[in-house]
Amino acid sequence: PCALPPAAPPGGGAPRPRIVPAAVGASDQNRRRGLYQRLRRGTQAEIRRAMARQRAPTRRQANLRKPTTCLSARAVLLTPVTRRAFENGHVTRSFPTYSDAAKRVAAETHTPIIDLAALSERWIDGVGYDGSARYYLHDKGAAGAPGYPNGIDDDTHFSEIGARRIADIIATSLSRLKLPIARYV
Repeated sequence: PCALPPAAPPGGGAPRPRIVPAAVGASDQNRRRGLYQRLRRGTQAEIRRAMARQRAPTRRQANLRKPTTCLSARAVLLTPVTRRAFENGHVTRSFPTYSDAAKRVAAETHTPIIDLAALSERWIDGVGYDGSARYYLHDKGAAGAPGYPNGIDDDTHFSEIGARRIADIIATSLSRLKLPIARYV
């Protein structure tokens, strides 16, 4: 996967960099149904307990190092986005173990990093608990959430407008890193 050639733009011209997302971290847990259900439907106390039980993600750190050592690619690491979890009127830190692991790997490998955890926390904290609901999957019936005939109440995954805002945050952060890909953002 490291040796992907640059993508040719439609109609010819100079090749453009190929972006290959390599998600490693918190979403891996979703495959384990029990923890996923606790995170999705749990109370704030249950969520904090589940997060506290996370073990040091040494395997994930090793997986994060792989793309940073590819000679034909320039990796940029991202910390995980925040969940919509508030305590005392402020967003609580989501997935700190994975954020810390990504920061350690970035420092050890001199890889650029976007602290999406901090950026998304600041954004969600700024719009507040009530204002942030529209950026996550909260629909009261099938009309607003295809595939969910009874609606959905999810504080982990973004709605389309929330996903677009996260994409804007990432694009802005990429341009600030002054990497060659910035001219395509």
